[in-house]
Amino acid sequence: MSQYSDGPNKTFKAGATIGANIRVTLTAGVLQIADASTIELGTTIDRVVSGDYVAVRLRNAQGTRKFTASGAITYCNLCYAAAAGKVASSGTVICGLALETTTADGDA
Repeated sequence: MSQYSDGPNKTFKAGATIGANIRVTLTAGVLQIADASTIELGTTIDRVVSGDYVAVRLRNAQGTRKFTASGAITYCNLCYAAAAGKVASSGTVICGLALETTTADGDA
């Protein structure tokens, strides 16, 4: 299997400029920002510009992942996929459980 990965992170080429802790998906072999209806491949670890490579913390990796919030999310509540690769306090695609409280758009 050419895509086998034994660790929690995998490196991919970015198809757009993407911030750190943003939910991403693969489209035509490059990373794109995931929308509110997409189950993400994982989250970026660092900010990246289009054409460069970035490590992604895979969705199915053991442990936790850091997300960027689109608004207030209360500790211990579910996080849902939101627009622009962020997470929100409501939605239809569950991403995880908030281990910290966020208060504003852009909090990570």
